[in-house]
Amino acid sequence: MRVISAEILEVDLDLREPTDLPFEAGQWISVPFGPKNVRAYSIASTPLPKIGPGLKATLASYGIETAADVASRTVSAVPGFGATRTKELLLWRQ
Repeated sequence: MRVISAEILEVDLDLREPTDLPFEAGQWISVPFGPKNVRAYSIASTPLPKIGPGLKATLASYGIETAADVASRTVSAVPGFGATRTKELLLWRQ
């Protein structure tokens, strides 16, 4: 499998029977990137242990506003977010 963009994947399958294909050969398949509706979960409106309004505002200033924005690397780069708070956000995102 080769990633073409964040939204579309090119799938190479080696199937013995061409009738096993869920799509026609050469057809592009659109695959949603990331968990479904993950952008709908706002950090600001969610009660999170150890993360109050001030830290939520700091996250927002770094562009981390929804569950879709939460990643270990991006959150741990925010001042005030060490291993414990980063872990809290990652668990919430799941």
